[in-house]
Amino acid sequence: MKSGRSATSQALPLVLARATSAVIGVLTPLYLARALALEEYGTYKQLFLLCGPLFSVLPLGMVQSLYFFVPRSVRGPRAVLLQTQLFTLGIGGVGAVLLWFGLPVAAARFENPALLQFRGLLTLFVLFSLASGLLETSLTSQGRTRSSALAYMGYEVLKSLALVAPVLLGFGLKGSVAVLAALTLARLGVVLAVVLRAKGDRPSWAGLRAQVAYALPFGAAMLLDGPQQAAHQYAVALAVPTALYAIYAAGCFQVPLVNLLYAPTSEVLMVRVGQLDGQGLGGQAVRLFREATRKLALVFIPASAFLVISAPWVVRALFGEKFGGAVPIFRVSVLGIMLACMPLDGLLRARGMTRQIFHSYLAKAAVTLPLLAVLVPWLGMLGGILSWLAAEVVGKAMLLWRLPRALAAGGPPPALRDFLPVRDLGMLGGATAACAAAALALASWMGAASLALGGRGGAVLQVAFEGALFAGMLFPVLRVIGLRPMALLASLVR
Repeated sequence: MKSGRSATSQALPLVLARATSAVIGVLTPLYLARALALEEYGTYKQLFLLCGPLFSVLPLGMVQSLYFFVPRSVRGPRAVLLQTQLFTLGIGGVGAVLLWFGLPVAAARFENPALLQFRGLLTLFVLFSLASGLLETSLTSQGRTRSSALAYMGYEVLKSLALVAPVLLGFGLKGSVAVLAALTLARLGVVLAVVLRAKGDRPSWAGLRAQVAYALPFGAAMLLDGPQQAAHQYAVALAVPTALYAIYAAGCFQVPLVNLLYAPTSEVLMVRVGQLDGQGLGGQAVRLFREATRKLALVFIPASAFLVISAPWVVRALFGEKFGGAVPIFRVSVLGIMLACMPLDGLLRARGMTRQIFHSYLAKAAVTLPLLAVLVPWLGMLGGILSWLAAEVVGKAMLLWRLPRALAAGGPPPALRDFLPVRDLGMLGGATAACAAAALALASWMGAASLALGGRGGAVLQVAFEGALFAGMLFPVLRVIGLRPMALLASLVR
């Protein structure tokens, strides 16, 4: 991995892979939302709601620790890869047991006995998914971003096809889960081939202890984060019928933009900081972080604002008229995109500050439960998503507070203006808000025409019109205030 390039440019293969897979991946829930009845779609969302915490909690930070240990391995990564693979095989078994015995309980609490039809197949899917979870991480941590990108893209495309094709052919959701189980078994075979071909020493107890000592605080954070992230969905799922939960799940739709840019940028940033530390150039991490934040903000802040003003039409275009009740939830959900401007957790993990990450997740968990207890009974489904957003703000604030210490690299902590482009962020936020308000006002007259056209076509037309209007106003304003958006966007690949 060339050290002279920016973190965003080094992440470009991963970004392109995620962009390609996202185009297909976004179509998957959209097709299922239209092809299935609300109750069936709610069952589909509940199935993967149950899997999500297992995937985020059980790895306990061991897979993510590869970003720290592999760049620092002198003789080769074989030892750390092997011990991580053995660990993931073990947690695959644990996840399978938990799901097997937990699914009947969930079916009773959700009052949805249809979940039990998927018990055996979903258990296999969880087993093989957890056991094969280090594939892309192992490749990226070795600087093989192109191979990682191909692996990620291939798996995501096949996973989307596995979900859609059986439903399209009349085999239903049960057929989809069966194909997913077979796909993840094949993925496990690929992972084993990659790990066994790696060069280096054999695993040792000393190396394993060092990896566990690094991973456990981050793993403990994930132990909190998985349930905390899903808590609002569980609270709503327990409070409303399955059909209403389907509407809530649509409102919580994760726009793939964040996953496209934030995750690969953060991962490559970790690897780059590890390389700089090894070369005695740790002070350059301040510049890397500031540069990454500036570029991510140029995408995320305008994107969040646009989705807020266009939410009614975006929801209609994506899910159809029957999901119109998801619009307020979607508007709150996409505000969280702005919180991804700063790759805070990646930088802290690169400097081994996993305990500080744990503390931030502990704070998020501490505020989530009281907020849900108050806001869901008071505001219903809207209270669930507001609780999630408030907890995310608390967590990001705590990570930002710890950041100067992580960036210090043995010297004095940098000032806020050194690691954050405060002036640029302020001007970008102000310009975005003004242009979003103007675009919403000017586009409102076209809403009647879009409604007259009706259906998905009218909604797509309105989204395209508002997007062109918003971009047409924002880009000239940004140039006037000196941000030069096209130059910044071009720098994402340099």
